[in-house]
Amino acid sequence: MNDTAAKVSGRPLSLADLVERGTRAPDHAAEARALAGLARSLAERPENGLEALARTIVEMGLAGSACVSLLDPSGQCFRWSATAGAWARHAGRVMPYGASPCAVVLDAAAPLLFRQPHETFPALVGEPPINEVLLMPF
Repeated sequence: MNDTAAKVSGRPLSLADLVERGTRAPDHAAEARALAGLARSLAERPENGLEALARTIVEMGLAGSACVSLLDPSGQCFRWSATAGAWARHAGRVMPYGASPCAVVLDAAAPLLFRQPHETFPALVGEPPINEVLLMPF
C-alpha cells in the first residue's frame, strides 16, 4: 500500500483481508446469464454499458449498491457515472479528488476494502449507511 493509502485514517483493508472471510461457491449458470445480459446490453446500447454493469452487480445480490465512478478529465473530481441499488438516487454525484476513497484506490493502484467509509470520507454519509465498500480501479 502506498503513502496515500497509509495516510487514510481507519486504514483501508487490502483484498488479502477478504481471504479470512472465505469464498462463496460459484454459480456458473447465474454468472453466464449475467455476462450474456451484459454482452446484450453492450451490443444494443453501448452508451449504457456502465449502468448495466452496476445494475447487474446489484441484481446478482453481490452488493446492495454498485457504482462506477469516473475521474473527470481535469483530474480534480470523480463523477458517479453509473449507480444502482440503494444509492441509485446519487447518480451523477461529483466528489473532489481528495475527498473520495476512489482517489486512494487509484493512488494505491489496487482494490481496497473500506469499513465505515463515512468516518474517513464524510461525503459518504447518507442513507442507507455504507458499512463497507469494495473499490476496484479499472
